Amino acid sequence: MKSFLKAFTVCVVLPFVLFSCDDDDNYIDSSELENVALISTATVGGYTIELYSEDALATGYNNLYFRVLEGSDVVDISEMSIMPIMHMTMMDHAAPYSQPTRMEEFEDYFAGYTVFIMPSGEMGTWDIEFDITTMANETISGMFEAITVASSWRLTSVTSENDQNYYVTWYAPENPKTGDQELTVMVHKRENMMSFPAVVDAEVTIYPWMDMGGGSGHSTNFEEPVAMGEGMYTGSINYSMSGTWTTEVTVVDGDETIGTVLFEYSVIAQ
Repeated sequence: MKSFLKAFTVCVVLPFVLFSCDDDDNYIDSSELENVALISTATVGGYTIELYSEDALATGYNNLYFRVLEGSDVVDISEMSIMPIMHMTMMDHAAPYSQPTRMEEFEDYFAGYTVFIMPSGEMGTWDIEFDITTMANETISGMFEAITVASSWRLTSVTSENDQNYYVTWYAPENPKTGDQELTVMVHKRENMMSFPAVVDAEVTIYPWMDMGGGSGHSTNFEEPVAMGEGMYTGSINYSMSGTWTTEVTVVDGDETIGTVLFEYSVIAQ
């Protein structure tokens, strides 16, 4: 995780938190669950359910962390399930996501992820529905309403020759820098408006390119991604210089060439 991250709209005080709040930036550095921002809260009965992430939510991959409180006391829960839903004018749809599981190191928290496939705004709003079972076998059901999801370069989509929608997510490097680093993309397929399974056995190839202008440019050293499970494909890339890069990602699923998508992003010097 990043060493410090900006907290959005509020200053959050977690147990054993070192924090500062000023007019310009509000930072969190928790010795329990480090460097996360409070994204949203929901109140159900006497319970407060908290949603955290390392950064503001955006299209593409987002880690999500959940905690349940009763007053100021942490509630021990046995299981939790979620469903991200976008409400549009004519329809609703979900997104790729995982069900939260208890974190081994930070047992008060459950963690999962969502790959938001659209930003919130004029097109629609995102909610995250949840069902929680406490150790006392009580059920807590509700939702985080009107979650703000910004647009980002880390997600793109393509429609195959068979009119099947696929979503390709840039997972790593989160902040590309010069030098050698892991490159990972995720691939999901829209089975229907509520089901987006991971594509686990595709062939994924990449081609990075820096446009130097005037019709000239160059690539750089890289290794093709290989399947790692759960829709993730990992290789490596060695950015030879800072600046604006593009990376083509081509996905082949079985006998079908799904298509090629393009990510454009900045690489900083290190």
